[in-house]
Amino acid sequence: MGNMEKHSRLFQSFFHRNQCHHHQGEQYYLLAGDEKEAHHSCGTTQSAAARRIKFKQCCLKGKLYAARSWTKVPLLSSLVFWIRRKNLILSLPDTVLVKIHEELPIIDAVCLALTCKRLSKLFPATLKEKEFEFPRLLELRNPLLCLNYSKITRNQLLLRLENRRWLYCGQCLRLHPRKVFDKDNKYWAPSLIRSCSRYAGIVDICPCAAWTIRDRDRAVKLLKSTSPSGTQFGPFVFQSGSRPRLEHTCHLSSNEKYDADVAISIYINTKNHLLVHAKYVLSLTPTYIFIPLEPIFACPHFSLSEGTIICPASDCPSCLATISKETITENNKTKVLFEVTRDLGSCESTGDSCWLRNCRPTGCRIGESTLKWSVHETRIIHLD
Repeated sequence: MGNMEKHSRLFQSFFHRNQCHHHQGEQYYLLAGDEKEAHHSCGTTQSAAARRIKFKQCCLKGKLYAARSWTKVPLLSSLVFWIRRKNLILSLPDTVLVKIHEELPIIDAVCLALTCKRLSKLFPATLKEKEFEFPRLLELRNPLLCLNYSKITRNQLLLRLENRRWLYCGQCLRLHPRKVFDKDNKYWAPSLIRSCSRYAGIVDICPCAAWTIRDRDRAVKLLKSTSPSGTQFGPFVFQSGSRPRLEHTCHLSSNEKYDADVAISIYINTKNHLLVHAKYVLSLTPTYIFIPLEPIFACPHFSLSEGTIICPASDCPSCLATISKETITENNKTKVLFEVTRDLGSCESTGDSCWLRNCRPTGCRIGESTLKWSVHETRIIHLD
């Protein structure tokens, strides 16, 4: 009934402007496809409200698009804009479509697969290509793949998919509905630097999870809900109780002498702030260890693998994350325990300065400190 109601309002507005005199009353009912009512209305005078009510009744009877109305009201054919024409490419056999798909560039191939359900089922692997996954910085460890550059394959696809309803956000690296952008960003800002809000950005929590401001809002909503324990939220699992929380564990590895276990808990504290508490257990052996400069970031500004193992832990001055360290030696193996607590901002607002401080550098916020993440070197660290 959605299209019928929309066109019902269109037709009501059209006839209301024409004052609906005696002859127009007959045309009104012919539009609805009810000739008996049209002849009856010729001899009686009805108010505009009564005619509108009768018109709605005719619409509910399914007589709005009666075939005889097309000859009575030529304007009707110009108003029906929702009729779809058959796409000729869908008449081709699957074997021909597969050959066409194989010859297309990767972005054009994805656009073809997104045309309809039939093509999506025919080319499911295309939509799961690694290039189109949401860039998680702590997994890729290459900041150049996590920016709003026009040469990145994923960004090229999203820019191609922009339309009247969906716009690309250069800070979230995703498509958003047009209505979530303010007027300036919606119409005038270039796509690559367009931002959906003042505090838009991406927070990398672990290699398995990177949140936008909208992911954060959904997490807050889940933590404040009465959802049962075990509810999935991406890689996180919701646990209810006296302090509802989202929990997640994962394993990081750089080489056979260097790995880390990560346990993350996300909850709302007594000040109504969203906190991320992470425990990193780094296992190191032997005493002399090659520690790569590929980082294990506790926050966007602090790496646990760049010499911090022999240095005292300190809070991050940029995002104010609190970091503690404990070293344990057992059976000729060294384990270093880091506990990191990050404040992702108040739950009473959609983004604030605390959230923004934890976001990865993107767009105009990119700097030399970010570009060094892609450097692959090693350093010898001696553990006493």
